[in-house]
Amino acid sequence: MDIGIEDGETLPPKEQVIPEELPTIIVNKISGLTHGVSISAEIIIAENGGEFVRLHILRNPSAIAVTSSGKIYIRIGDNSMPVGSEDIARLAADKGCLNWEDIISTFSWHDADEEKLNNFLYLIKHSDRVSSFVKQKDVKELLDYYYMTDADSDKMTQLGVLFIGKQTQRGRIMNAPVIQVIKYDSYGDKVNKWLWDDFSKTPYEQINEIWNEVPEWRESSEISDGMFRRNIPAYPESVIRELISNALVHRPYTIRGDIFINIYPEYMEIVNPGRLPLGITVENILHSTKKRNEHMAGIFYALHLMEREGSGYDMMYETLLSNGKTVPYVEEGEDWVKVRIDRRIISQEMIKVIDHAERNMLFKQKQLICLGLIAQNESITATGLIKLLHLKDADACALGYIL
Repeated sequence: MDIGIEDGETLPPKEQVIPEELPTIIVNKISGLTHGVSISAEIIIAENGGEFVRLHILRNPSAIAVTSSGKIYIRIGDNSMPVGSEDIARLAADKGCLNWEDIISTFSWHDADEEKLNNFLYLIKHSDRVSSFVKQKDVKELLDYYYMTDADSDKMTQLGVLFIGKQTQRGRIMNAPVIQVIKYDSYGDKVNKWLWDDFSKTPYEQINEIWNEVPEWRESSEISDGMFRRNIPAYPESVIRELISNALVHRPYTIRGDIFINIYPEYMEIVNPGRLPLGITVENILHSTKKRNEHMAGIFYALHLMEREGSGYDMMYETLLSNGKTVPYVEEGEDWVKVRIDRRIISQEMIKVIDHAERNMLFKQKQLICLGLIAQNESITATGLIKLLHLKDADACALGYIL
């Protein structure tokens, strides 16, 4: 955190000089008002010669920071909100989730599954999301970089066991993911089931197998497109992969529970154990970001399993709207999160509108989302659009350019 630079600026005023004692005063003041907060401060000289204070807030993966009066606050959007008694247990659980990836196993990376290790190294070295500097590292350095091994020994972390471990090793780590895909008929009876519960697959392999082995994903609907016919997938591949990746990355691994993918004639839903991370709600999920398992999220991004932080739901909104479908419906229960995707096409006109905009206009992603919602509803006020996007005010989206 930098102190002494105005909003909208990148540099402090040229003539600004910071008193030598100010960093100490800031650290002492914050330390006196909080408990469980570790900070340090230093004076930085900017390129233009002006000075500012850089505040370093050290991560504490276990302790919960509180004020000197014992109050706990959490940042939601631009506001600091007090944490109620009913959410303290969730906050403590989320703190524990941060440790899951870093827990050191008893297994050496030399005893990992050789095929899975080589496949991981191949995917990383051929990913356009990984810098050449990282690709040049040797095997141990690369595993350390992605927090898959302990930097001070040859032991794999639980994250490493999940991606490169053998089946018996993966089955012994805490709450390794189990995924069930269940198909129901129109009466709600089970008609088919696919199960990934033997711990033989890595998350990368699970996602690929779920997509390749469930035939329902490849079903489509045919619509007219001028003189031609066009196939619209029942469930776009990018959306399904993003949903499964989100379920694996954002679930709390400190609790037990399978991931369920339920397929019905008119829709599919994915049910994840645990609730949303504290600070993320059903209303702000499109605009807020919080990684529960950040090291796993980094690997998923590098392997093209999911979008970068904060853009996954934007991608799903745009993809579904461009296919004439409704946007994802998110529901949170006492100990689960459910995301529903409808199968049916509700507006063929919406497909034509967005297709024309993508080919002939330089719309950004959020503008295409707004355009899709307008086309879907045919007639909608700016206030109604703001509600659909869960925005605080009209300034949160460039509505004027579209309207």
